[in-house]
Amino acid sequence: MQSPSSPASPSKEEHGGGSKVRGDPESTARLRGEDEGKRLGYRARIAEDPLVPRHVHLYGDLSARREHLAELQQRNAEDEAREILARLPRLTDEEKEELNRHRPQSQVPVWFMRDEDIRVKAALAAQSAVELDRVLQESQERMQVLKKDLERHGRTLAQGFSETAELLVEGPRRYAQAMQPQDEAIRSELLAALELHQECSSRAEDVWRLAEAGCDVGSKENELQMEASACLAHEEDLAEACRAIYKVAKVTKLPEARSFEQYWLRAEKKFKSSALPWQRAMDAAGQLDAERVSKEKLSNLLDLELKRKVLLDAELVAPPEAKRALASLRTLARQELSQLAGTNDRMLT
Repeated sequence: MQSPSSPASPSKEEHGGGSKVRGDPESTARLRGEDEGKRLGYRARIAEDPLVPRHVHLYGDLSARREHLAELQQRNAEDEAREILARLPRLTDEEKEELNRHRPQSQVPVWFMRDEDIRVKAALAAQSAVELDRVLQESQERMQVLKKDLERHGRTLAQGFSETAELLVEGPRRYAQAMQPQDEAIRSELLAALELHQECSSRAEDVWRLAEAGCDVGSKENELQMEASACLAHEEDLAEACRAIYKVAKVTKLPEARSFEQYWLRAEKKFKSSALPWQRAMDAAGQLDAERVSKEKLSNLLDLELKRKVLLDAELVAPPEAKRALASLRTLARQELSQLAGTNDRMLT
């Protein structure tokens, strides 16, 4: 039986299943001495500090044993590696030269392509550019058709504006200027109604002109929506101003007032702020907006394909020192093209 004070040698289990521990004797003795000191310290701490539970000291001792065992296994592996390297034959100078002679000397990145592959990619890029140019021309033709369609709807709106102006602007103004009431209060009310009518008609004519110009130049759908809301609102204000003139005319006994009452009753039935022409114009503007977006995307794709074609042609005839820069630019163009087209990068290498 081993006494508590005698050195304890590591067991087979502690040395990884009984493998022989290699290394210089001084290092092994030093490590075994450290391990023995830790275990003696564990027993001494039990006697010196009995209030601390025994399992606390035991846990510290087991952790020290595991650390010591890991160090021994690491040193064992290093010693074995050095022994294996020492047994390997050394290369002579002639063998080293022969090995360096067969080692590839090219510093070109692996993503460089052969000249045959570059020619194929350049031909495909040229074919794609021709196809994109054809589709772009078709998109341009569709845009012209949609612009003419929007202009046609603009003329329909302009005709409606002209009819509304005749009903709500020219007629009421003509009848109101013909009325000359003798009563001062009625005359003041008529002048105030005429002034309001003039302001409303001026604002309505301004928004009508803007709407016509928007259809002529091919405005966007959201712009036409704002113009439609403005036109309908100002037409309603103009109708309210005409009703104010009608209220003044009802209290007068003049023949012109009676004529205006009959005119306004017919005009109010005829006047309708219809949103149907506006809806057709906005639908045409929406189709034109979508075609604009498609045309812009096709144009960008065509520019990138032409750029890629130029880079491939330049890389084909460039000196070796310039190929790296051209290949990098080609890779960037390929990435931009794949992001814009939403396709796989491998299809655009």
